Parts: sequence; structure tokens; C-alpha cells
Amino acid sequence: MKTLEQHTSEGNSDLRLPIKLLVMISLIQGLSLLLLHQSLELKFWPYQSPAWLFAFYSVSFILPTTLLLSLTKDNGLTVIKCTVPFALIVGVLGYYVGYQATPIEHIAFDTLLLGFVATMVIATFKALMYSQQYASGGRITYSALFKWSWRNFPVIEFSLRLLFPAFHQFSQGRHPVRYRQVQ
Repeated sequence: MKTLEQHTSEGNSDLRLPIKLLVMISLIQGLSLLLLHQSLELKFWPYQSPAWLFAFYSVSFILPTTLLLSLTKDNGLTVIKCTVPFALIVGVLGYYVGYQATPIEHIAFDTLLLGFVATMVIATFKALMYSQQYASGGRITYSALFKWSWRNFPVIEFSLRLLFPAFHQFSQGRHPVRYRQVQ
């Protein structure tokens, strides 16, 4: 079996990804999600503003994820032209859905959140296929979209398998990681 370095040395340079850029995107996503989670735990803004909270969470999940799944060495600018407007639209939709959960003291937004997350997963899956095909420079055909969908499906499916059990435990007030008390 050949390694990535052997493939790239033989002229298949399209397999090489900009690793430093991908790590930077991942770190920014992790820090933004940490900041949002800390706002919930420590009760600072946007803790009491579900409109902004939904918008920030939406952009923090979708923009880096679509960039990570579609960036290659050759298509950076084209991918950014596709994903940034989509992320802005998702942020506006997140703001709207979060606004529907206002005032937060009187509205249980669990079903609202579940519907929004399911809709955004499907929309992101579709937008990702189209942006990848557009960035590759080919015509948008059914067979090309089918190829992109089966390339993305295992990644998204695995991510959702990790996300939903943790989401369920957090919504029930339990944390998936138990801490031992040191005596």
C-alpha cells in the first residue's frame, strides 16, 4: 500500500491538502465552540440571547465543516466563494430560529432546535455537494453529485453518530464525561 507521500511524489499532487490551513480552521472552530459553551456554563453573552446563540453555533459548525470537507490545494478561493455566503445564510436562519425561542424563560426550544439541526444537516449536505462540484470545475450532473454525496455521506454520518448522543445527554442536564472528585 502506498503512502500519501508516495502518491504525491508520483504526480498525484491533488491528494495533498494544505495541512496547516486545515489545522488552523479546526483550531478556530474548536475555540469558537469552546467560547460558546463557556458562555452557557458561565452565563455571559450570548447566554440569554437565543437568537445570537443559534446564529453563532450555526456558523461555528457549518462554515469550518464545509471548508474542511471541500478544501484542496487548488480550489481554495472557489470554495470560499461558495461556503461563506452559505454560512451567512445559515447564520441568518439561526438568528431567526433563535428569535422564535424568545423569551427564553417561557419557551421550551428543544423541538425547535431539533428541527433546525436536522434541516441544517440536510441543507449543508446538499450545499456541500454543489460547492464541491462547482469548485472542481466540472458540469453539475447527476452522476457527479452522486459521487460527491457518497464521498461526504460517511463523514457526516459518523459525525452525527458522535454529536447526537452528546447533544441528548446535554439536553437532559447530564454531561457525557464524568469527572472524579479528588479527595
